[in-house]
Amino acid sequence: MALEVDHIKFQKSVIPWYEKYGRHGLSWRKTKDPYLILVAEILLRQTGAWKAEEVYKNITARFRTIRELSTGDVTELKKLITPLGLHNRAELLINISKEIMTRFDGKIPSNYNELVSINGIGQYIANSILCFGYNLRVPIVDESVKRVISRCTDYQ
Repeated sequence: MALEVDHIKFQKSVIPWYEKYGRHGLSWRKTKDPYLILVAEILLRQTGAWKAEEVYKNITARFRTIRELSTGDVTELKKLITPLGLHNRAELLINISKEIMTRFDGKIPSNYNELVSINGIGQYIANSILCFGYNLRVPIVDESVKRVISRCTDYQ
């Protein structure tokens, strides 16, 4: 059964809610840099946004570019990620950055198929990079979005 929603009505209810209650103070919300968005999305896996904020600031201050991250020390990065747990994110970030340096000359792809071909980047992160980093209209659907849609439409 297809989901049928009055998109205009949905937008008119969700956008004002976001403007009032949205998490506007998060650093990654203020950038269009695909690298910074990639770092944020990896840090946000299974982690609350406010908890990731300080770690994000520390990592992006230390590793300002994908090139710096690709040559970074995994032990140092693990220390920066320690407050979030899941230390495998340090290795994942370095491996992704190395692959981008090798395959794409350090430029994060603006093409969905190229993004998802990178080990560690799936549909959600690819679409997040495309939407926020390259201003493309693509769906970004995670469990939170599914929950909002479910509550607003009675769709299960």
